[in-house]
Amino acid sequence: TLDVVEDETGPVVVDYKDAKPNKVTLVFDEDVELLANPVNKDNKNFWPDFYHTNENNVADDVKVEGKEVTLTFTTNSLPEGRAYIYIKKDALQDLWENKNAKISYVVEVTLDTEPPVIEKIEQDGESAIKVTFSEDLDDGTAENVENYTILKDGKEVEDIISGAFLIDTEDKVVKITFNDD
Repeated sequence: TLDVVEDETGPVVVDYKDAKPNKVTLVFDEDVELLANPVNKDNKNFWPDFYHTNENNVADDVKVEGKEVTLTFTTNSLPEGRAYIYIKKDALQDLWENKNAKISYVVEVTLDTEPPVIEKIEQDGESAIKVTFSEDLDDGTAENVENYTILKDGKEVEDIISGAFLIDTEDKVVKITFNDD
């Protein structure tokens, strides 16, 4: 037999982690579920219930995993230093269906001045490799084949790369495909 006390308070932010110009993860006091929906404008999704500084700086993506909510700001980056994150009322709920009040939370954003480095390269079939980097990559630069060079015996192999694609959910793994084996 177990006595269960019903939770009657909405979820609140208690901490944050990984505050970077394009992404921040908010940590709640309990598991949360997403109630808000994205708005599609010009074939791009925006999350108007999640923003920073003012309502013009909406999130481009929102991911919820247990107590953590990760907000991505690729269109309108977070400012360096102190940034204010806002979540509109009733955008989230806990597992007892208690909705959030309007949330305002201050985070400290640090700029990343270190370039990504290759951590691992793996063969992926006869005509591809997977390259794992030390940090998340921008899809525009990660998928630009001009940013990669293949050397054989110290000399560049011309026109061998046919494509480069981000394949990992953490945006750290690039699959490079080749025209030849």
